Amino acid sequence: MTSTLSNPPVLPIHPVDPRSPIPLYHQVEIDLRALIESGALNPTDTLPPETELSRLYGVGRQTIRMALSRLVTDRLIARQAGRGTFILTPPDRSRFYLDQSFSRQMAE
Repeated sequence: MTSTLSNPPVLPIHPVDPRSPIPLYHQVEIDLRALIESGALNPTDTLPPETELSRLYGVGRQTIRMALSRLVTDRLIARQAGRGTFILTPPDRSRFYLDQSFSRQMAE
């Protein structure tokens, strides 16, 4: 298995538009979400470091951190200190479990 840290995928990133009324962090989040959902980024792929994403998008690191934290909340990526940021395998949302309430399953 080759390490994605030494050879990160080339991402078709769309730079943010500073004139847009959409906040910069949200533009980054939308673009990364689209890359994940389209399959351009596969589960277990490693995202480039924050500094590289910051350079590619033309925004500050805090903007990148905010976008990434929102993707973590939505369980699309996971961050591991010292290892990087990884794309997660999407959960199978079509399965229902009898040990959880319907409301809880819908929320998840």
